[in-house]
Amino acid sequence: MKKLLILLLIVSNILSAQDRKIDSLNQIIKTTKNDSIKVDVYNKLTWKYIFNDEEKSIELLNRTEKLALKTNQRYGYNTFLTNKGVFFDVHGNSDSAKVYFEKAIAYSIQNKFVVQEEYGYNNLGMYSWNNGELQTALNYFFKS
Repeated sequence: MKKLLILLLIVSNILSAQDRKIDSLNQIIKTTKNDSIKVDVYNKLTWKYIFNDEEKSIELLNRTEKLALKTNQRYGYNTFLTNKGVFFDVHGNSDSAKVYFEKAIAYSIQNKFVVQEEYGYNNLGMYSWNNGELQTALNYFFKS
């Protein structure tokens, strides 16, 4: 019984910390005038919701894309492409996920965002792995 209580306290603290982080990110969006910070925060918030709130994820993805394109935030747009791919992958739309992972890689190469390019290849590796294409997955993993 004591172990269960400790486990519940740990889980409760983790969830509380996540809620505080989301609140802090939302506060930054409300107060900053810096568009690159806003795009970055939208991307972070999107990542927080991708796995548990499809509707909120879509809303944040749309806001991120619109602001990143409007303000020419190329790095933030590249992160958006990756997040959108992950969103599609998580929600069972793997063909769309692959398209966005490939777009993210092409955009990364075009803009010389090496780290984003590595993420893209890793994501394609996971995509291939999940589709049983193990050799292709390994090739992407090595490339990343």
